[in-house]
Amino acid sequence: PTTALAAPHFHGQGRLSALLLPSPAAPQAGPDIRLLSARKLVAHIDGGGKMEIRQALEAAGTDVFLDAATVRGLLPELETKDSLRCTFSGVVALSYAWVTPADPDPQRAQLQALRPVLVWWMCERARRKTVAYAGQVDATIQTADFGVFIDFMSMFQPDDTTGAKPAYTKPAEQASFDRALRNIGLLYGHAGSVTCIGTHGAQRQGHGEKSTRNTLSRI
Repeated sequence: PTTALAAPHFHGQGRLSALLLPSPAAPQAGPDIRLLSARKLVAHIDGGGKMEIRQALEAAGTDVFLDAATVRGLLPELETKDSLRCTFSGVVALSYAWVTPADPDPQRAQLQALRPVLVWWMCERARRKTVAYAGQVDATIQTADFGVFIDFMSMFQPDDTTGAKPAYTKPAEQASFDRALRNIGLLYGHAGSVTCIGTHGAQRQGHGEKSTRNTLSRI
């Protein structure tokens, strides 16, 4: 694992940029992984919102995602993380157990547990952007808001549930999911990102728990 984390793509912006920003060749398709806005996610939770698949959020026009310009502004933070700067990273990946394969958080318990963490993280980012910490203001922080990765909401999921096994209605979305899945370790293992491990639902045995454990064990 130490050798793998020393690889160049676990540092800097290169591979993450390709994963989190739209391809110049097809900007209308969106990135393979859409980061959620922490600020908008808090509002979504407060409004009774739950975890929904990315396609449903986009189709409904639910405003929970970071725009590309904000993502571009956050990425440089990942190159400057050290003991003094970017202590509160601009990219946080949630690792959690899916309660069921169809709905990882049917009672909204995991989002409710995440909410105070999001608020605290934003407050700390705002404070360190404007108040000297360890003798210096963190000039690398451009905004108190930050990107949150929740796989169910950030990646395309099977959206055709009419058959015995969930499937994709659009091949392009399945291809995007496959690319995202192959590179998901970048978000969990990047030197500048932070992984937040949720414990609600962890006692449930099944698809989600195994998936999360296996992903973390590979990085």
